[in-house]
Amino acid sequence: MNDYLQIDQGNSVDNNRSLDYWLEKLGRLGHGTTQLPACLPVSSSGSCPSTTALYVARPVGSPDAVALAAYCLALSRHGGGQQVAILISEGFLLCEVVETLTARHFVEAIERELAASRFNAPMSGAETNHLLITPEAQLVRFCRIGFAVGAAEPSASLPMVLHVNGTTEHVELRLAFDASIYPLFLAEQIAAHTCRLIGLLADSPDATLSQLDALSAHERRQVLETFNAACTPDFPHDLTLHGLVEDTARRRPEAIAVIYEDRTLSYAQLNDQGSRIAAHLRCERGVRPGDRVGIAVNRSEKMLAGILGILKCGAAYVPINPHHPWQTIRYMTDNAEMSVVVVDSDTIASMSAYGGDMFVLDVELASLELAENYSDCEGASNNDAYIIYTSGSTGKPKGVVVQHRAIVNTILWRNAYYGYDASDVTLQMPSIAFDSSVIDIFCALAVGGTLVIPRDELRLDAAHLRDLIKRHSVTTFIATPSYYKLLCSELGGVSTSLRAITLAGEIVTSDLLTMHALILPDTLLYNEYGPTENAVCSTASLLDPTSASVTIGSPITNVQVYIVDDENRLCAPGMPGEIYLGGAGLARGYFNRPDLTALAFTEHPIAELRPRVVYRSGDRGFWRPDGQLQFLGRTDGQVKIRGMRVEMSEVEEALLSHPVISNAVVVCKENDANNLYLAAYVIFDEPCDVSKLRQHLAALLPIYALPEVIERLDELPLTANGKIDRVKLRQRVDSDPSVREEVGPISTLEAQLLFIASDILKRNAIGLDDDLFEMGAHSLRIMEIFSRIRAELTCEASLMDIYARRTIRALARHLSNQSEPNFGY
Repeated sequence: MNDYLQIDQGNSVDNNRSLDYWLEKLGRLGHGTTQLPACLPVSSSGSCPSTTALYVARPVGSPDAVALAAYCLALSRHGGGQQVAILISEGFLLCEVVETLTARHFVEAIERELAASRFNAPMSGAETNHLLITPEAQLVRFCRIGFAVGAAEPSASLPMVLHVNGTTEHVELRLAFDASIYPLFLAEQIAAHTCRLIGLLADSPDATLSQLDALSAHERRQVLETFNAACTPDFPHDLTLHGLVEDTARRRPEAIAVIYEDRTLSYAQLNDQGSRIAAHLRCERGVRPGDRVGIAVNRSEKMLAGILGILKCGAAYVPINPHHPWQTIRYMTDNAEMSVVVVDSDTIASMSAYGGDMFVLDVELASLELAENYSDCEGASNNDAYIIYTSGSTGKPKGVVVQHRAIVNTILWRNAYYGYDASDVTLQMPSIAFDSSVIDIFCALAVGGTLVIPRDELRLDAAHLRDLIKRHSVTTFIATPSYYKLLCSELGGVSTSLRAITLAGEIVTSDLLTMHALILPDTLLYNEYGPTENAVCSTASLLDPTSASVTIGSPITNVQVYIVDDENRLCAPGMPGEIYLGGAGLARGYFNRPDLTALAFTEHPIAELRPRVVYRSGDRGFWRPDGQLQFLGRTDGQVKIRGMRVEMSEVEEALLSHPVISNAVVVCKENDANNLYLAAYVIFDEPCDVSKLRQHLAALLPIYALPEVIERLDELPLTANGKIDRVKLRQRVDSDPSVREEVGPISTLEAQLLFIASDILKRNAIGLDDDLFEMGAHSLRIMEIFSRIRAELTCEASLMDIYARRTIRALARHLSNQSEPNFGY
């Protein structure tokens, strides 16, 4: 912080003493202070001063100190419990709100801070500005909030100032604020909470700060009832996933349920295949209601029949990605205690780690017959429908158990919200191991619509998907924002039938909204938020490209959302806290992990709502005054990469399992294209080839959890209290591997491919024989490379060309030998 000092230090002892005092304060500022999440983006049109109404309260002790204490407390809670920096006439005040302090001790601490500021050479406002930071415009970054006693007008550089006039009998408050930065509701709420807290500090001097709740009765009703009013008392609680499909098959037996390449299945055929699989699993394989049956098959119409068959015999289906490391597959099959695993002839080899019974779907289905007296197991809505495994902080995935009634609630809501009907055609993109696939599949099948399933190897080929959209008049699909950004660019200039697109799994950025509005102005764009633990979707919103911010919407029918701070207090609009979820969508917990279930599915933090159970999401957000939710990120080390949940501690554990790594830290970073990626910083005990380390990780982690950057450091940066400084690592500019000299001549095509790959992977040292995947490529990066090749080079490539030839040299050789264009579809 010394770079910010501009004051003339002089030679006097008093000046040196003052300087040391303020320097010590500057050192405690940290990485930024008093950031209120509900603030608006700073306006470029100049200030827009406003003033709140007058508030009157009765203080105890020094009126200045009590008002300042209440102001600090209100600001801290609107900032999520962070450090508060306030500009005062004597300099600036730093306040750390310790919730275990009593009200009396907190006010006394503020009084001591004020006295110390006055003792250490009071400074003029101009001197304070120079001391803190220069240029003056940057002052807002650190001390954007002020406190003034008497009738003094606020400094022009401060967008919010609380004016106090008080005696020992009462105190009058007036809050001046810049309406281009602080919304009116937020300013009025901070003023009201400050006034209310003055009274609480006075009336309850021996209460801890954690016991002082500033919310009004109106605010409590607003966040508990008004914002959670979407409820359907007559919701049908007796429905199941397979029951929805069977009902459609009775109503529309000849309608096309699914299209896969040149093959189709009607609803009658799909239902018949599901029943034959169910009969075989029950009668020949011994599957009973309540069992778990794994399914690890390639994408096709048979995949849907396999899922339906498992559900029809009363079991829960457990999707398995056959491309996961065998250790992960083995853990899932053991943890879920699977009685059978459904495979196909292409995936059976990948399931070699499973020693139990396997049903080969594409081989055995054709020979299955249905006994005349056979009837499907109807099942109950409180039976388990599926178990989906998500990343776990212990290094092992967690199996989330979702019951039929929970997911049916989501499906019925989605079909009503989007207005889906039998005319809709859904492009089914998510893997069945990803929870979005459940709503994707069963929303369509419940209304009699049609599912179009792309081939596995072309599921992320934007050009192929564009062709499917045109060929089958697709009306809707769901995708992660990072993938939709690529697909959207491919749809430019193409007349489509798309009427609604849903984004889920990641944060939606405003630049994506702008792109969508330019390319597909007539297609509605939605944002859904929800963890696997709350039946896929908890909130939703129709996105507006003209809005200043992107929200995650409001709660869906029969789901409740609560924003709660670290002290288990409800948060009013604008106050950030952790998102808790309750209601009809709650999962049953984590299979065979009662310890983790007890931590995540807890009794309600609000005493008046107990004994209700809620899910503690680990996500942060705040209510807007219109009942929409703003997402702020995670409270822990969990992130979503390309829509898949990743625990960074799981990646760190995989790194530390390598024998030469003594320490490792993984952070989530953002590249120039606003895409998230993982960067790993490691300390080696002895030299280690990074390519070998990547191979080690690939055997332990799914592809989406592999770090794009692995960098060796001599030591990890630490904070002042000895913890690893993750903020500094996130700010670090990642270095490339050493530039190597290429041996032999390089062709024009090789040079062009090197340029494209280096630009997309943000690396300057890619060699002709480097494996692109070991250099940080993944499915979306490969898709970008593919799109650039098609757009910039005269040769044609298919997406599979890049997967099959993972080096620039091999890819260039293949492309130069091609005699005919090949678009991969």
